[in-house]
Amino acid sequence: MRCLLIFALTVTVAPLFGAAPAVNPDSTDCAAVAEFMVGNVLTMEYSVPQDDGYCLQVQTFLHFDEDGTASEILSDGTVLSSFAYVLTPSGGQCILSSGTSDCDEQTLVLDGAVVNMTHDGMTATLSASEVEYGCTDPAYAEYDAGVTLDDGSCVTLLGCLWPDACNYNPLAGADDGSCEFSSCAGCRDEAACNYDATATLDGPLGTCIYPIVFQDCSGNCLNDANANGICDEIEAIGVDGCTDAEATNYNPAATNDDGSCYSYTEAGCMVNSATNYDPTVNVQGEPVEAYCIFPWYGASMLPSADCADPSACNYDATATGYTECDYCLGCTDDGACNYDSSALYDDGSCSYVGCSGCTNACSANYDNTAVIDDGSCDYANCGGCTDSEADNYDAGATLDDGSCQYAGCTFPSACNYDPTANVDDGSCSLLDAASLSAVNVVSGATAFGASDAEISVTVDSGNPVALLLDGLNGSADYTFAYPGIYDGIAPGYYSVTVEDGFTCASNAIQVTVSYAICCDCGVSDADTDGICDDTDNCIDKTAPNYADPANTPCITD
Repeated sequence: MRCLLIFALTVTVAPLFGAAPAVNPDSTDCAAVAEFMVGNVLTMEYSVPQDDGYCLQVQTFLHFDEDGTASEILSDGTVLSSFAYVLTPSGGQCILSSGTSDCDEQTLVLDGAVVNMTHDGMTATLSASEVEYGCTDPAYAEYDAGVTLDDGSCVTLLGCLWPDACNYNPLAGADDGSCEFSSCAGCRDEAACNYDATATLDGPLGTCIYPIVFQDCSGNCLNDANANGICDEIEAIGVDGCTDAEATNYNPAATNDDGSCYSYTEAGCMVNSATNYDPTVNVQGEPVEAYCIFPWYGASMLPSADCADPSACNYDATATGYTECDYCLGCTDDGACNYDSSALYDDGSCSYVGCSGCTNACSANYDNTAVIDDGSCDYANCGGCTDSEADNYDAGATLDDGSCQYAGCTFPSACNYDPTANVDDGSCSLLDAASLSAVNVVSGATAFGASDAEISVTVDSGNPVALLLDGLNGSADYTFAYPGIYDGIAPGYYSVTVEDGFTCASNAIQVTVSYAICCDCGVSDADTDGICDDTDNCIDKTAPNYADPANTPCITD
């Protein structure tokens, strides 16, 4: 910021005319004072009220020469007075005071300074006070609210420097904290019904809306070869059941024969304790005694109310008689509407009418009372994410509709970017990863097998919370809180990094942590592999076999 003191000048109008003042006979409305600048000449015009009600028009000129001299000059060229002024880099500008739309009233910007003018009758006063220069644009880091005029010092444009932000400004030189990530977020999955081609960031979990499985976003089948409104994929799922029209349990809706077909035979004896037991019949005639001949009929029978027939459903091993035997007749086909789980022998009563509906529990119209699937299942609600690793996994979904979402950081420029994520969860680190500049061994281990070495690190930038030692070629791994003391380390070769709270790692620095002596003989062990350098066939710690107990030459591939 710099300052300029211009001038204070009082101009008396009356003496400044080479000819008599002109009177305007047509107007009694005297205009306000006007001043304007053409080139380096300031012209001031006045309309002064007279006693007779008319206006006296007067005019004077101020010439500002490049040598720093300003002069009062009459219209005939007569120089009345001179004074010094200072030129400024902005040059001369004029703002009229006559109330025009181009100018602020009674304000003159002259040579970069703000000049105020007042007048009373025949006297006008131009005055300028100290002017402060600096950056007047709040869009720049150099902005100073206390300065009056701009001196071109605005250099560093403020803005968002995060490349993935919606309002990223590549022209900005300093970040102003204005980065926002919502105005350009949306559904970027082209398979979704609300796909937004203009979105550059993924919206939160649940932003994308997907069509019903096997349908498009308008509810039409993607594949419907027979144009019956049932998607081919659903028809391929089919209905299990008996497809034989001649069978007793034929299901006209069945598309997949499940081997359940059977046909009733003529009634006969199915009780294997009967002497006329017929294994080829599947209908037990009633009454049982009329169709089955038992060996105890006609023989001496005890008048006990029990049943000694093992083929009866109320068989009692302690019984001695047969008079109360019950053969539990009923429908034994569990695919029938009137299936009787207590029935032992089928009496040919199985019915397949009146209990049909959708038997798939996943379907929207699932009927838990239905026994026979009639092909009416609506699989619209069966679609969902079937990947148990996804964030929106649907345990009830049986058909994957491609809607699986995996939350994580989706900003490629973030240090914790997750390439497997397709929904941003707000975890992206908007800070640069820490910078690690040095790793020093404070003290080596006291022996090859000891874990008592200590290191120190120098971090130049960032906000690390952890220090990691990644053991290379067989060395152990260590993790320490940062800042802290990093000791208890075994001799070895390590890659050292620091991480921030978003697990964003810094640059890595490799370090060899040595130990006091080798083999208790004072010989060095540069690669800390426990083999003294004078007999070590590989001392290159970057070689994968540098710590090989077999002491083979270094592998360089």
